[in-house]
Amino acid sequence: MMVSCPCFSYFVPMSLKRLLLLVFFGLVSVSPLKIWAQDARGEVNSSALNYYMEGMRFEMTGEYDSAAKAYLNALKTDSSSATIYFVLARAQLRTGEIEKGENSLKKVVQLDSTNTDALKMLAEITRAKNQPAEAIKYLQLILRQDRENQFALGDLAESYRALGDSLKEAEILERIYELNPKAIQALGRAEQIYLNSRHFEKALLLYENLLKMMPNNAELIERQLRLLMALERIPQADAFIDSVVATHPHAVEFINLKGKYLSNVRGKKAAIAYLESAGVDSNVDFQPILLLAQLYFENQDFVKVVPLLRQIVEKNPTLPSALSFLALSYLNLEQPEQAYRLLGNYIAAFPDDFFLHYLLGSVAQDLGTKSNDDNL
Repeated sequence: MMVSCPCFSYFVPMSLKRLLLLVFFGLVSVSPLKIWAQDARGEVNSSALNYYMEGMRFEMTGEYDSAAKAYLNALKTDSSSATIYFVLARAQLRTGEIEKGENSLKKVVQLDSTNTDALKMLAEITRAKNQPAEAIKYLQLILRQDRENQFALGDLAESYRALGDSLKEAEILERIYELNPKAIQALGRAEQIYLNSRHFEKALLLYENLLKMMPNNAELIERQLRLLMALERIPQADAFIDSVVATHPHAVEFINLKGKYLSNVRGKKAAIAYLESAGVDSNVDFQPILLLAQLYFENQDFVKVVPLLRQIVEKNPTLPSALSFLALSYLNLEQPEQAYRLLGNYIAAFPDDFFLHYLLGSVAQDLGTKSNDDNL
């Protein structure tokens, strides 16, 4: 379930084609005002400037080989310009000379370690060459200047994944999600890493941090509760679900969750006592009422099941679980006629539900045999 974002590059396949697209569309031409050098007297190196402008003209007409030659001539008169090395690299990459372009970019970084365009392109090249450790070095240099650069973070996570360092990958994915809450797949991947590697403390911390940002997220609350149960930290789980319900006293989804929790951990009796005292309004939400009815059914307290499920079926006539439990409760109370009428009244809403049709047929057969009525 990935929600993409223009600034989220994680899970994008790495290839040289992507690098060339970066060269063509991601980088703007450099202003000539930034590139020519000055000698000790402060005068402009006009030769370097002339070759540079010649290279730019060749680039504009798509003559990248000629542009590269012009830039090389510029470097003969001024080898200290990071910008000339950068435009040279750009021309070399456009002609497919990846290794030469990489070497030129390295010269850019030697001369100007803050050139993020060069660092980004070097990271792309090394990742394309399956050298994730080298890519990480360049990406970290980018992130020193811009800690929230999501392109770099996404590529960094993929690079750690390629190295097999899943825990480092998960840490980066958490940062991505914190910066971009739409990056759900990054969050899911981080959670998967922590659970698969049995780093349960990190998983719990992940949930806790996320719940600080999204305190009403029912899915996160249920995940944390399940993990606490799996770790058999029952006192901690008790305190957690109690705090959730106390914070959201009228949220039926959390009442229902606590009922399920109590049933699994403390037993049906404790769950029934809680749900009976919760004072849930069946007109507002039926889920806790349905759970209570199911617990009654499992305890074979069918007299209590019937009125609860009749309320639910009347308000939710297309709910198969309520209908089947109610019909079975009538049968356990030896009221097959009630079960037959109930199923006959609602069966049209369930044309493909095999169990309900089978149940209606079975009840009809029993009633027909009892009354010697073959039509039933």
